[in-house]
Amino acid sequence: MAATNDTALAGFYERLHSNRMMGLWEMFSAYGRNVRDGKLAEPAQIWRWRDVYPLLMESTEIALDPRAGVERRNLVFTGKDAGLGSAVPTMGCGVQSLLPGESAQCHRHDAAAIRFVIQGKGAYTAVEGERLYMEPGDLVLTPHWTWHEHCNEGDEHVIWMDGLDSGFSMMYLKAQAWEAYPERRHPEDHAVGYTRRRVGTGLVRPVGRIPEPTLPLIYPWAETRDELLRQKEQKELWDPYDGFLVEYVNPATGGSTLPTLSCRMQLLPAGSSTKSHRHLSNYIYRVFRGNGWTDVGGQRLEWEAGDCFIVPQWIWHSHTATSEDAFLFSMNDQPIFEPFGLHASEAAD
Repeated sequence: MAATNDTALAGFYERLHSNRMMGLWEMFSAYGRNVRDGKLAEPAQIWRWRDVYPLLMESTEIALDPRAGVERRNLVFTGKDAGLGSAVPTMGCGVQSLLPGESAQCHRHDAAAIRFVIQGKGAYTAVEGERLYMEPGDLVLTPHWTWHEHCNEGDEHVIWMDGLDSGFSMMYLKAQAWEAYPERRHPEDHAVGYTRRRVGTGLVRPVGRIPEPTLPLIYPWAETRDELLRQKEQKELWDPYDGFLVEYVNPATGGSTLPTLSCRMQLLPAGSSTKSHRHLSNYIYRVFRGNGWTDVGGQRLEWEAGDCFIVPQWIWHSHTATSEDAFLFSMNDQPIFEPFGLHASEAAD
């Protein structure tokens, strides 16, 4: 007999759930509440630099000691309902600090990672035996399962943003391998600039196929900035939804930054606003320079340099720069959706 009263219905659901089952209608009900209208039901997520920076400075009092489990001084941003160590379900991010003279043990892991430099000079990330010297605004790649280490040879405190596909690779796929190099440092196998010389200038490069699908690259801020300023001057490439926008591409394939991550930088001139749109990919933004606000699912989220905020999938959003030009760095998971034909975007008007 069909359950017709509240007591019988409650008993039915208890028996159903105790046998690790649920009704399809329960899933649809939960899915329907999952912001399908493009609005946020809860406060937008932002990590403000004025809150993060003092805690990062305080963390420098913690000595780097692998024996105590402190390999790197990294503060991880934990998003609501995103999973352990993730800012959004597919991606993790945080900030890492390296004082003058410090270094981090050479290691490798399944998760692919990026480093976006926030402040300081004199440090490098070495990937597969090639040193990539970092300056503010540079983007550095450490592809999946590549040996990498960090070292600060200078006299400045160096800070960068870490971004990883860890939510996808480690949580969903359970690809969780991590390995320390037998020695603290990897041999310096290549001269500085080796990979950059291999990939050439974009229009010309050394003859021969590049077999690796991903490369240990550094994208200098000076080149990214100059391209965006050229776009601003010429005005022809203005995107109504993202302003002046560039993607950090894989020069070997012409595809996304990494197989699971796309990184971008956009310039919003002072006083400009973009139109509202939404997409299935999740975005993590870091304000490199400038100030302004973003409408995230109907909520006004004001930001300034150093802040990090999230635009979840399928949420309407638009950006406004206020008193000065704004440069927004972002990473997204669009490459995960595209091979399956699942990525979608929509304009509000």
